[in-house]
Amino acid sequence: DTVLYRNVALAVTDVMPYAFYKNDVVSTLTFNNKGSIGTSAFEECVSLSSVNIPQEITSIGDHAFKGCKELATARIEDRTTVLPLGKKLFDATALQDLYIGAKINYINEVSRDASPFCENTTLKNVVITDVEDHIYDYEFYNCSALEKVTVGDGVEGIGKWAFSGCSSLSEFVFGSNVSVIGEEAFS
Repeated sequence: DTVLYRNVALAVTDVMPYAFYKNDVVSTLTFNNKGSIGTSAFEECVSLSSVNIPQEITSIGDHAFKGCKELATARIEDRTTVLPLGKKLFDATALQDLYIGAKINYINEVSRDASPFCENTTLKNVVITDVEDHIYDYEFYNCSALEKVTVGDGVEGIGKWAFSGCSSLSEFVFGSNVSVIGEEAFS
């Protein structure tokens, strides 16, 4: 929440775009700031192994964690506020476990290329809590290693092609309120 610069404590609000781009030393992150994470802020931080997004983070820009080759776990902490996410957040990572404890929305238009999670070929387990009320079109499109998904009771709809191409999917736990499943959601 603060950074010391020339013996002056400065409050941290936003992590600006490209702030730690290609930093090969950062291995863990603890966010204490109340602000956003900018576009490509941690892109290609090759030593980063996990990330925990607390409720104080207000948005995450495009490609924020792209190319973090050791990043295996991502957790969006439980919150009641909406968290806007940019596209391809975890592209070219080793992401295996994802926990979504928030209602998310896309910063960009809803499309296959706008999804923060689609086409991740290492993602294996996803937990979506009761806070979320729907899964977007293409949200996990072509996550070919995805094996297990648990959806909370708050989710009422699953979008078109949301899990299309998830050829390893062997266990899917539906919440009790799912009433709409979009076109080719599981093709």
